[in-house]
Amino acid sequence: MKAWLQDALFGMRCNIEYAVPVVRHYAGLMLANINKRVLMIAYLFDSFVLGLLTLGQCRVGETISSVAWDLEQSGKPLGRVLRPAIDLLMRVFERDHCFGAYRTFLKITGANR
Repeated sequence: MKAWLQDALFGMRCNIEYAVPVVRHYAGLMLANINKRVLMIAYLFDSFVLGLLTLGQCRVGETISSVAWDLEQSGKPLGRVLRPAIDLLMRVFERDHCFGAYRTFLKITGANR
């Protein structure tokens, strides 16, 4: 094999060996950004649906899950049904989802309860 061809092929192999981890790194970052975007869209959709259900009588930053926790803590029957149902559905992703959503709501709004 000609020397220039060997050099070119060796250079290509070195570039590919370098490029693969770089591509994997940036693909991972892209997936992380996509996951963040999906979570943000889900959060916004949740808040939008809550606004529709309550005809706008909800606080900024509230979600259905945080309202379910608040209702249960207030002793309302709807909260005693809704909170366990939501936590059961979300158990795959997170334990005590409604409590976490309520803590996030308090952090966003700066409310003390």
